[in-house]
Amino acid sequence: MSYIPHTPAPVIVAHRGASAIAPENTMAAFRAADAAGADLYELDVHLTKDGEIVVLHDSSLARTTNVEELYPDRKPWRVSDFTLAEIGSLDAGRWFNEKYTGEPVPTLFDVMTAMKNGPGLALEVKRSSASPDMASRLSALLPSAPRGTIVQSFDSAFIKLLHVPTDTGVLGPTPAKALPSLARYADYASVPRRVVSASYVKQAHGAGLKVITYNVENIRQLLRALDAGVDGVMTKRPKVLRRYMDIVLNRDLQLEYALSLMSARTAR
Repeated sequence: MSYIPHTPAPVIVAHRGASAIAPENTMAAFRAADAAGADLYELDVHLTKDGEIVVLHDSSLARTTNVEELYPDRKPWRVSDFTLAEIGSLDAGRWFNEKYTGEPVPTLFDVMTAMKNGPGLALEVKRSSASPDMASRLSALLPSAPRGTIVQSFDSAFIKLLHVPTDTGVLGPTPAKALPSLARYADYASVPRRVVSASYVKQAHGAGLKVITYNVENIRQLLRALDAGVDGVMTKRPKVLRRYMDIVLNRDLQLEYALSLMSARTAR
């Protein structure tokens, strides 16, 4: 690897916000992503029982809220079985750290309002919410989204049918041979880092697609992504990735310093 990027610096996408240091998909995590210098913050959305869009990764509320304590008889605690008012009563921060006790499950509208002057938005529609109702609600809400917003999903059929005034993307290990087909209805291929290579990115760019790679958490992984020429890296540690990227891209610093950091990190 050359370790020298041959394309403009990729954007840093904060995965569920700065989720290494704050509870994922909460306002605390999104504010931390902003403070860390992320270019975009990523979040996940689901529809409630009464058709509102809330920000949560799982289809169940169990892992990241106290729903089992408040509603012990409503297993498996699916988001789609609870109203917005019921979800609004939950604590989405204490599971991560007691100092975040009281952090709520936000709505997409609340996040967009609070973060209107912050980073751009990368919005993932979960498969369980990839419905006509979700499509219509996003179409109504996204005209006020920040510039550079991306709507993406592992459900390519949903992205094909989605009509929103933003870029769109498909998540997952899209094979290189499928990139021209993907480019007919999407703007981004968001792929795991094991898929990424200079050849893959070149083929994607040739088809008119941009490439974001996800789960980039250390300098070795960042250097591989830079060498491949990706357009974006998704990480739960945006502050760390920003520092590493500044080191690599700053021509006044010795590249050997970045490599020494890499060696120190991987030796731990």
